[in-house]
Amino acid sequence: MPVDENGNRADIIMDPNSTVSRMNLGRLYEQYLNAASRDVTFKIRQDLGMAPNEKMLEQKLTQLDIDQDFNLERAWKYLMGYYSIVSPRMYRWFNSGDYQVSKDKQTSSMKAQHLASVIKKGIYLHIPPENEPEWQNILIELEKHYRPTYGPVSYIGNSGNKVTTVNNIRIGSVYIILLEKIGDDWTAVSSGKLQHFGVLSQVTNSDKYGQPSRNQAIRALGESEVRIYVSYAGERVTADILDRNNNPATHKQITYNILSAVEPTNIEIAVDRKIIPLGGNKPLQLVKHILECGGVKFIYKPHVPTYLNKSNQAPY
Repeated sequence: MPVDENGNRADIIMDPNSTVSRMNLGRLYEQYLNAASRDVTFKIRQDLGMAPNEKMLEQKLTQLDIDQDFNLERAWKYLMGYYSIVSPRMYRWFNSGDYQVSKDKQTSSMKAQHLASVIKKGIYLHIPPENEPEWQNILIELEKHYRPTYGPVSYIGNSGNKVTTVNNIRIGSVYIILLEKIGDDWTAVSSGKLQHFGVLSQVTNSDKYGQPSRNQAIRALGESEVRIYVSYAGERVTADILDRNNNPATHKQITYNILSAVEPTNIEIAVDRKIIPLGGNKPLQLVKHILECGGVKFIYKPHVPTYLNKSNQAPY
């Protein structure tokens, strides 16, 4: 995976178009701010010569007299400058009460304790919805004074050789919620709850929270996934997946085959298409019915790609 000049390595590479097309600009702000907080923490550790796993860290910092030790004073001012840009309210908290600048040893101890927390766990910011600066203004100020690492990254390519990018790339963390689309969750093996028309029904609160399993299966494919599946896996595979998610007869046979199988995790054919052919899912049946009422009828014709010959064996 890509790594930048400071050793920050990416765990996930996201498609940037998904952020822009859905106008989820908060993700960009979050990634930038988390990268800035990470680098501020790194600089404080470096200036003070302290590591997160340092033994007696808080005691070592407390022993330093904040009026005599230049590095400790500089680290505190550097951190407060960052707070003043990102969260002025948080900045005011740390410049009042016990944190006010004085020669009192208790004040030095309070500051040393907070710096120790930052060194150990990183920076935790308080950013309320009514935060005073606008996000774009925050980023402009951070670019001037606290610009996070932004440069070429290196990775091992498919050839096995090390590759360095020409364009600058910023690596930063974002909060991610995993979707329930993997096989270790109840919803991955549930069968859909149907309306009296046979269409997948809406899940109510009693369905969601009344039992450990869910009565409605998750949607197998959305609009974007259908286009991708058709392009790479073909139209038959895509139609089969959609049919399994919307055809009551297909649901019934798959459920029966799982329950009656000797090895439920090793079923060769979940649904026999000679018995239950494609085209029987309820949304498609409703469309067919409406069209037939208007005198229109679908006729199935096998699709032969233009790059195949008539025998469908080899390309031209």
